[in-house]
Amino acid sequence: MRTCRVLWERLKEHPLSRIGPGLITGVADDDPSGIATYSQAGAQFGLDMLWTMPLAYPLMATIQSMCANIGRVTGKGLAANIKDAFPPIVLPCVLCLLLVANTLNIAADVAAMGEVAELVSGINRHLMTAFFVSATIRCSCSSLITVTSSS
Repeated sequence: MRTCRVLWERLKEHPLSRIGPGLITGVADDDPSGIATYSQAGAQFGLDMLWTMPLAYPLMATIQSMCANIGRVTGKGLAANIKDAFPPIVLPCVLCLLLVANTLNIAADVAAMGEVAELVSGINRHLMTAFFVSATIRCSCSSLITVTSSS
């Protein structure tokens, strides 16, 4: 128990601990499907869409700042704040939408990984996508079995 406390104290003193959730939020959209989209848009439009940046960036920064401040002030996550502020029917609806969005995002990420693997290896993208899915499931199941057996 003392070892955990010492480790926690050392982690709290680390300089990166002061950055907070902003770093994670900032990098959250740099996933395989995002990189593929950025590359495709850049190849298709070049710098022609750069004019949207001065308009979009302040809006994105404001939303991120508001979300971070709500979490910091209330000490609760998004679901707990929605539960407290809205009628009971809203939370299940929002969580279902979040489940669908996350599922589609993961599917797009795995598909982008398969397409990139096809570019690098020449193996069919559908086979590579199936390989990545099965490897991810296998690793997840083996780590779950390890955690369950050690408890």
